[in-house]
Amino acid sequence: MFGDIGHGGLLFIFSIYLCWAKDSLGPGSLLKAAVPARYLLLLMGFCAFYNGAIYNDFFSIPLNLFGTKWENNGCTGVYPFGMDPEWYASEFDLLFFNSFKMKIAVIFGVI
Repeated sequence: MFGDIGHGGLLFIFSIYLCWAKDSLGPGSLLKAAVPARYLLLLMGFCAFYNGAIYNDFFSIPLNLFGTKWENNGCTGVYPFGMDPEWYASEFDLLFFNSFKMKIAVIFGVI
């Protein structure tokens, strides 16, 4: 599973097209092989888009939608949605993100 707004959005749009045009695809179409997995692709695209929104990643580029809630003397409030972009400038960003993504994957796997 990956979490990215751009890649998840493309997969979601592609799977919506497969759901919509499943009957109009010809027998020689290359997309005909993906029709049986269209609902699986739809859920994969949705979950990837949602997790990308939580991680603030768009094609692996961090988004800074709401600014940061961190200042030199500490946190000034709760970040509205997703990850605070200040984590990307941290010395321990890789350690934090890998730990967070593993926990999210386990939670979704149990659900």
